[in-house]
Order: sequence, then structure tokens, then C-alpha cells
Amino acid sequence: MAKPREEDFRDPADSIHSSYWPDPADAIDTPADFLREVIATGDVQAIMAHINSMVRCQVNDQISNAIMFVLGEIELDDKPALAVQCCVYAINRNALSETQIAKRFGVTRAAVSKRIIRYCERLRLPEARGMKKAGVRITYRDRQRKVARSRHRPSGVWQLADILKGTVHEQRN
Repeated sequence: MAKPREEDFRDPADSIHSSYWPDPADAIDTPADFLREVIATGDVQAIMAHINSMVRCQVNDQISNAIMFVLGEIELDDKPALAVQCCVYAINRNALSETQIAKRFGVTRAAVSKRIIRYCERLRLPEARGMKKAGVRITYRDRQRKVARSRHRPSGVWQLADILKGTVHEQRN
């Protein structure tokens, strides 16, 4: 057995690692507890200041999350200028229509619409002008899927599912 060293008997608070442990007191009090403490003082100005600071913090968090989402979408997009146009359209600040944006960037109107919908849903924006309501979009999507499944497929067409599974054969009708 190894002989104990002097370092083994030192106070853990003197260690450089002690500063990395979370303070347990920080996890005990919730924002509601802080509010109760301020209310208990009876100082109306302090109560209002506390509520305003809490609201300001929440709004700042939401704004920073929205900015991070938009910048991330623009950065990852293969056509950043299109992403900017769609974002501007989503906040109803673009004079161009979806069709005009699609023509300018050489994509379909549906592709533009899909990007705009993603911005509106993620940023919790109301529907942009000319945009269909969510329920209507779901109905249209379900109808398109139903029609696509009922279409006649000529013989000799390879099935994508079979190709992915590795069993390629022709479909016989």
C-alpha cells in the first residue's frame, strides 16, 4: 500500500477543482421563490423592478434564440440570399411574391413556401400574406398522398423501397 501524501489531507476547497462544482444553493431557489421574497418585503418599487427584470430576461432569451435560428438557417442554406428573402417574406416585409422569389432564384414556388412556413412556425409568427392556414396545408398534403398512392404505375418501374433494401426487381401489374 502506498504511503499517503500530504496532498491527500488538504482541504478540497483549496483545490482548483472546487471552483468547477455547481453551487447547490443556486439550484434550490426558483424564480417564483425570488418573487415571493421580493413580495414579502412589501416594497412596490422593488416588486415592479423584479418583475420587469424577469420579463426583460425572458424577452432577451427569445430574441437571441430567434436570431441564432435565423443566422443558422442562413449559414447552412445552399442559397443564403434565398433564405434571407424567405425570412423577410415571413415577417411580411418583402414586396415580392413567392412566385417572384422562386423565379429570381431558380427554384419552385413550393420550395419557397416551405422555407417561409419553416420560419413562421419556428419563430411563432402569424401566417405570412398569401400563406394557407396549417389545417388547410395538412388537408392538401393528405390528399396529395392519397392521390399519389392511387396512381397507376406501369410495369417495369423499380420500387424505391426494394432498391433501398437491396432487392431490385420489376413490379408486375
